[in-house]
Amino acid sequence: MTDLILSPAACQARAIERCFIAGGGDDRVRFGEVSAQGLFERAACGVALVRCVEPYSKFDSVIPTVALDTAFMLRRFGAVRLGQITMEPSSLRWFDKPWSLAFADSVGVAIPRTWGNAVEIPPNVGRIFFKPGLEGVVGARTWVETPADLPEEVRHPGSGFIFQEKIEGQAVYSFGFLADRGRIVAGAGLAERVSYPPDGGEAVVMELFDDPQLTAAAGRLIRASDYSGWGLVEFKHCLRRDTYVLMEINPKFWSSIELVLRTQPVFAKLLFGLSVPAERMTKLWWPGRLAKLGIDHWPKHLAAIRGARMAEERISRASVARALLPYGLQTWLGLVIRKKKRSKEATL
Repeated sequence: MTDLILSPAACQARAIERCFIAGGGDDRVRFGEVSAQGLFERAACGVALVRCVEPYSKFDSVIPTVALDTAFMLRRFGAVRLGQITMEPSSLRWFDKPWSLAFADSVGVAIPRTWGNAVEIPPNVGRIFFKPGLEGVVGARTWVETPADLPEEVRHPGSGFIFQEKIEGQAVYSFGFLADRGRIVAGAGLAERVSYPPDGGEAVVMELFDDPQLTAAAGRLIRASDYSGWGLVEFKHCLRRDTYVLMEINPKFWSSIELVLRTQPVFAKLLFGLSVPAERMTKLWWPGRLAKLGIDHWPKHLAAIRGARMAEERISRASVARALLPYGLQTWLGLVIRKKKRSKEATL
């Protein structure tokens, strides 16, 4: 058997690769990339990528990892089967955040107050969180104190952003799952205690978290939507409502899947046919992500990693350097670099 892992530099792809190694299937693994030009197989080092028009004529399975290649595979081939689990194209509708929130509300799952246009937000509503309305779209994901503080680039009609009341509390609660036509085949509750960026994104510290209310809320969405495939349902706990409030469903392998793959053997068995022993741990932390929070953030989170195992990630020199800079300065430098890059590209 041969398996093509897409976007091999992504955190989730590396975790899946290590899962194959742990299960004795590393000789099965090949790597590929998806771009606007199509799907490519990675050849030997120093050799150009090779276009792969019909991957299933060469590989037993193609494993999409990030949003881009997951969407590509589902649109190009109609469904993606990994082991005993098939992801159906209908899962792509969860990339549409307004649709997903409206659906959740229709089946009785709590959602934040949400607006699709900045002019509709009441002026006295308080803190506002904003993010792109489509998964995989580049854009800020952060909050402001009042609607008047929203950046000009997100407040104009047609910006593609959605606006929500800010649900207070740092932790993000999630449920990673495999499903077959609305039936949960495997699942794990998770609590993200620290995030990078600080306002939400990838887990810096994550632990297994078993809460029947969390599982029930996720299960209602999966059943009602007749979901088939894999994904991560994300919530925050709203103190005012005293319940879990849906943030989004990511219909892809999530960037912190390493914790589940190392502690829940059923995932590797059902997806990849691998027998991987369960590790005796409940908590994991990612040193590279902690470093990238900057000198003004990471020291105060050291207590959160107590009792956690370290993720098996490669820590780049850039991450170490960023640990010595304040997070705000990193953000500013990133904006400057991107502007210079766009200006250079415009002159070519």
